[in-house]
Amino acid sequence: MWGFSIGIITFAVALLIPAIYVLSRGTFWFQAWLNNTEKPNDKMIVKIVFGLIIGFVLGGMLQYFWDAFVICKDSGYPLLQCFSRK
Repeated sequence: MWGFSIGIITFAVALLIPAIYVLSRGTFWFQAWLNNTEKPNDKMIVKIVFGLIIGFVLGGMLQYFWDAFVICKDSGYPLLQCFSRK
């Protein structure tokens, strides 16, 4: 059962994936600067846009499952039963 929902988790994951990429690219750039080697010259903007799109889709799927879990938990079901419900 897959679904899509927009919420806080959607936007958090959409921003987290490009942030991880930018931090790792900064680390590679700093390491290249320290070793006096060639710095990364990839298409950073394109990868950030793809990261935003992929993060939005994955975050929307996670948000859907989170919303379903919260509804199940608020209904009074035990925690483990909410994970195993179909």
